Amino acid sequence: FIGLCQVRRLHRCAPRQGTYLDFVATPRIHPHLTQRASQDLIRASLGVCHRCLGMLLAFLSVNELLSAATRFTYRIVAPALGIVKMPALIALTAVIQAFFVLHVFRTRRPYWWAVIITATPVVGCVAYYLIEIFPRSRELRTAQRMSVQLTTAFVPHSELRRRLADLQLCPSVANKVAAAEELMRCGMYYRAICLYEEALRGIYATDPQLLMGLARAHVNNQTCEQAREVLERLGRIDARYRPEEVRLLNARALEGLSRFDEAAHEYQQLCEVYVGLEAKCRYGLLLKHLRRYEDANQVFSEVLAYARRFNLRVDAEQVWIDTARRSIAQAA
Repeated sequence: FIGLCQVRRLHRCAPRQGTYLDFVATPRIHPHLTQRASQDLIRASLGVCHRCLGMLLAFLSVNELLSAATRFTYRIVAPALGIVKMPALIALTAVIQAFFVLHVFRTRRPYWWAVIITATPVVGCVAYYLIEIFPRSRELRTAQRMSVQLTTAFVPHSELRRRLADLQLCPSVANKVAAAEELMRCGMYYRAICLYEEALRGIYATDPQLLMGLARAHVNNQTCEQAREVLERLGRIDARYRPEEVRLLNARALEGLSRFDEAAHEYQQLCEVYVGLEAKCRYGLLLKHLRRYEDANQVFSEVLAYARRFNLRVDAEQVWIDTARRSIAQAA
């Protein structure tokens, strides 16, 4: 059918000669159009055959392979386990297989996964989950976070040593930034400031990302005057670079300079536009420091309500969720 459509298209696509004495010339069919029609026909036929064959094998193998797996389970697995009949277990296995096969077709995974799942009732499902589902799931990120936490607990500062070794081997700007970020995670803010200042040289002297990192390091190091100077310099270079982050660092610097009224006003305005929970939590902590406990509890309650509403599970936001919970618990 596809080939006939392509052949019919040849006459529509072929250029015609002009007419002379009411004679219409025969359309010319170029060889490359014929070759294109043949290639389209072969490609479409192979694609249709591949899909039909995969679906046919999958659907035909469900009953046959499931019955074979049932016989295998009754004859080999059941005697090995000392169980004569396991109808509930087999029914549960069949239901799980059906869900996995349905997932294969709904997510357009390779059709041969359906054959593997039905041929090997348990092993196929486990292999499909580990190869296709687990690498893209939230459980992988949780496992990675737990592995990092365990590594940090048993071998502290291992990542910092690796970053410093890379910096010693190649003192590039990228390695300096990576080492500075790791130093900040470990609480060594002064050394991070030194690395950022070393990176801000030459063509990178006006780099907004490096200036933002330097300002963050100054704020964490409680050198708030220098942080405000860096933020003003960043505003002169590029006023549109991450304005919410700049305002948050400015509010933290004002708070560090004990200019609480200005910091509270900046936090209050920033809560309306800032994406995330950090601004609200820092505003609530400042209100708590100013002994405005009712306003602080209201802000923390809004943080928890927002987290429950949108089901936030990001690691960076979990810190502020726990902070809000602890503050409300202490107030109670």
